[in-house]
Amino acid sequence: MEITAWNWNRLCWYGNLNKQADKVMFACEKAVQLRPNYGWNHHNRGLARALTGDFPGAISDFQAYVEWTTNDKEKAKRQGWIDSLKKGENPFTEKLGLKPRPCRATFYLICK
Repeated sequence: MEITAWNWNRLCWYGNLNKQADKVMFACEKAVQLRPNYGWNHHNRGLARALTGDFPGAISDFQAYVEWTTNDKEKAKRQGWIDSLKKGENPFTEKLGLKPRPCRATFYLICK
């Protein structure tokens, strides 16, 4: 059975949403390792890094996402996050909309 970059990235994403970034960082790393040129892998690892206090790593990943995406609105949002992180501020709060979502059976490791 092959576990793809997409699978690792989804695990990373659901971990972030469920306040388990520290437990899924390995999945975030694996997604980027397997598909380094896909912006969403960097985006989700950047979020995990920010949530675990690694602001320099988060800035690097969000910058990779900004360079990858062609969506100007998305670029501006991530640039705002980068600017906040550079000031030592964590922009990720409940107001951002990172609300826990129902877990799927395939992500049982982070849903306990």
